[in-house]
Amino acid sequence: QIADDTLDYNSELKLFGKECERVATDEIKGILEREVFLGKKYNNLSKTQKKRLLRSKMIITEKFKNGIFERLKARLVALGNTQDRSEYTKRQLSSPTPSAAVVLLQATVAAAKNRTVKTFDVGQAFLNSQMTENEVNMVLEKEVAETLIKINPVYQQFLRKDGTIVVELKKALYGIVEAPRLWHDTLSAYLFSKGFKRSELDECYYIKPLDKGKMIDITIHVDDGKVTSDD
Repeated sequence: QIADDTLDYNSELKLFGKECERVATDEIKGILEREVFLGKKYNNLSKTQKKRLLRSKMIITEKFKNGIFERLKARLVALGNTQDRSEYTKRQLSSPTPSAAVVLLQATVAAAKNRTVKTFDVGQAFLNSQMTENEVNMVLEKEVAETLIKINPVYQQFLRKDGTIVVELKKALYGIVEAPRLWHDTLSAYLFSKGFKRSELDECYYIKPLDKGKMIDITIHVDDGKVTSDD
């Protein structure tokens, strides 16, 4: 979950300057390309929808490599700490991670059979997942709304008097409580479509037989993974 006491976007702009504005603009462009949300008119929301509105923040972080500043990174997040968890099932709120035993097993077999080993991470992973059940509406803070309108003037019609914009999430934005589970289910469905089967040993361990008795396996830890293969 995202802390509610981080700097607001206006403070970040003052601190990081034009580069902050550039990376935030790139983040919003990526979100629009992925169709993460749709604008909503505040006056059309019911009392219940207004009560459940989530706040959001544009988080700017400094990335370092070998102790040397490399770049700024922007990420729009929802403040999901205000979501009512009683409205979700236990499964919706949980996302599995591989057990230490399975991670060790994969590494041991790969070493014994001299398999090729690769690791990977999926960029903006959660944004690949469709919202499937609970409706989530969110408020974009003023400075983010201004940037959004500059990129796509269509959102001008949703602008409120205080400069904010309400949007409905269509993809699992970082920060909402159900995002990890939605992503896990999305990735699982993709692996199944490619011929992988989930191991009975672990919910995060997938295996696919190859020709001539060879095999490829994958362990998944949220948006990171490890692949080993005989081929």
